[in-house]
Amino acid sequence: MDRKLEPYIPMVDFLSKALGEYYEIVLHDLSNPKHSIIAIANGCLSGRTVGDTASGFVLRAVKYGVEQNTDYAVNYRVKNMNGRLFRSSSYYIRNDEGILQGMLCI
Repeated sequence: MDRKLEPYIPMVDFLSKALGEYYEIVLHDLSNPKHSIIAIANGCLSGRTVGDTASGFVLRAVKYGVEQNTDYAVNYRVKNMNGRLFRSSSYYIRNDEGILQGMLCI
């Protein structure tokens, strides 16, 4: 795991407690998209756990990138593996060179 992502791990629990049980909070390490989830709260909503793969939105961001002048995406829709629809928002975590290395997703 990239050390720059470590400070975001407590944020997962904090956001979960602040927003409540109906919000899934996920921290992704994009260096390994097939096993990108390094922290998750309320994973029962999507059925995902630590070590699982990224969502389609995250995988597209890894493959195609995101705009350099954008720090986040809000209120987009994604389906989980079971076809359940979620409204999501993601904060982009970049390294010092501006390369996307993680995402904090709600």
